[in-house]
Amino acid sequence: MKKILLSILAMTCAFGVSAQSRIFNNPNNKAYFGLRATLDVPTPCNFTVNDFDDHFSVSKKVFGAGAGFSVGGVYNVPIVANFYIEPGISFYYNAMSIKTDDVKDVLEELEEYGGELVCHSVRQSGMRIPVAFGYHFDFTRDFNLAVYMGPVINVGFSMDYYIKAKAHGIEVKEAGSMYKAEHPDKDDRFNRFNVDWRIGVGVNYKNFFGGLSGDIGMTNAYHVAKDNSRFYSASYHQNVFQLTVGYNFK
Repeated sequence: MKKILLSILAMTCAFGVSAQSRIFNNPNNKAYFGLRATLDVPTPCNFTVNDFDDHFSVSKKVFGAGAGFSVGGVYNVPIVANFYIEPGISFYYNAMSIKTDDVKDVLEELEEYGGELVCHSVRQSGMRIPVAFGYHFDFTRDFNLAVYMGPVINVGFSMDYYIKAKAHGIEVKEAGSMYKAEHPDKDDRFNRFNVDWRIGVGVNYKNFFGGLSGDIGMTNAYHVAKDNSRFYSASYHQNVFQLTVGYNFK
């Protein structure tokens, strides 16, 4: 009887040690490909302008929070223990409201003539290339918790503004690109290429993934034209909060 009890105790201890070891160093780690779909919530920062001649600085909201989505894939590669690197690629479409004084002026003029501003928004599309470095805690064979961070290269395909107004049954539309400058040396514009820093946490259950992450804008997303740079500087950063679901092909 004593031998049986000792055998059971030894097996229990061995199982416990094995399970604990798997949490931090799972021998079954292997590379896999995963699909990802994300709900994006763009959270733009203030637009800041520093005037060199008049020695003043102004900071205000140009864009309001918006919504969008992205789809793409990742490739998870084990490094050592439960550390991993996960490059990926995704394509996104986001929209934000415009909060500039110009739009308010348009609205005031329309109200004088009995009109209304129907919509005013900025719509963005592009590609994100993240390289995440992370660590996962494998609590069971089917469930783990991962924390990760890393740079994200953001490549903008389009960034267009849309203003639609209506007065006395007549609809007026105005649209244009915020990436293109008619005169590059004289006209300011937004940058197509930016670098963000992603911080996130995710849960894997069997082949399914769910996660929360945030991309923090690291580079200035606004470019001041050469002819204007001696008079003032301007900066703008855009952050994105993300809710992600996915499927891993293990």
